[in-house]
Amino acid sequence: MQIQEILNLFYEKMTQIYLYQRAANDLMTAEINELSKHAEFLNGRPDLRELEMSVNNMFFNDPISGNPIFYGHITSTIEERISAIYLHKNKQYQWLLAEAYEEFEDFLEAAYASTGYYDKNFWPLIDYGNISLQDISKKDWDWHFNQVKSKKGLPQSILTIFRQKFPNISEIEKNNKLKHDLKFMLALIAQLRHHIVHTAGKVKNKDRFIEKVLNEVGLFNNGNPKIENTDFINNFLSGDENIVALLEIRIRKEIPLNIHVSPFDILCRFLLSQAHIISKNILEHQSKNPPGNI
Repeated sequence: MQIQEILNLFYEKMTQIYLYQRAANDLMTAEINELSKHAEFLNGRPDLRELEMSVNNMFFNDPISGNPIFYGHITSTIEERISAIYLHKNKQYQWLLAEAYEEFEDFLEAAYASTGYYDKNFWPLIDYGNISLQDISKKDWDWHFNQVKSKKGLPQSILTIFRQKFPNISEIEKNNKLKHDLKFMLALIAQLRHHIVHTAGKVKNKDRFIEKVLNEVGLFNNGNPKIENTDFINNFLSGDENIVALLEIRIRKEIPLNIHVSPFDILCRFLLSQAHIISKNILEHQSKNPPGNI
């Protein structure tokens, strides 16, 4: 499979993720608007006070008797329901970001398989496993793709080789029109994804989180990181529980237009930018190396 096909497949996956994110935004915005209208209608109507409440009973059935066992009862005001919608929306954004990062990992694995298939001298010998040099030339795309799956230290080990083989990648990661260190951004997204998947989107120790991200890219500076780097990371953590925060943030509140920035969009675009840079370098390399070169 050629790198352009792999990149296009990644674009398709990211397009679908963005459609899910926009659908979630539209549906929940509509729901919040309806609740806000309901609250406005009830304002000043004490005779309808009970309509401000939502009641939910939680139960399951006893497997022996079949009788319902109630284990939860929640009564919520309109304000509490709106707050719950925002929390749920953020949860959806979290899982979509995790999915986007995992699609990026899949892209890297396929891209690496492509480099090994097109140029047998690209991979270090250890990646070919217990196989003779003569047999390597007979292996097809599927074999190379499956071989990547057994590579240790994924996806970082792939990125390390790409940076070694294509020094241009490291240069662009540091100096680019986006004005951000792309290697730093990948480390941040990887750690956010880790906490989304493993700690319900909450960061128990924010200082340790920041240290881990910056150490990964050599920016911790012996415990004295640049304030702009720590501030940037803090933009994606919210509240006392340091929740991974990806909801839209409204700016220019003094004007009636709903102008906002989207942390979710910011992070996903960095994944797309990184994939673009890697693909461009591989494409140039493959144009000079026909399939099966050894």
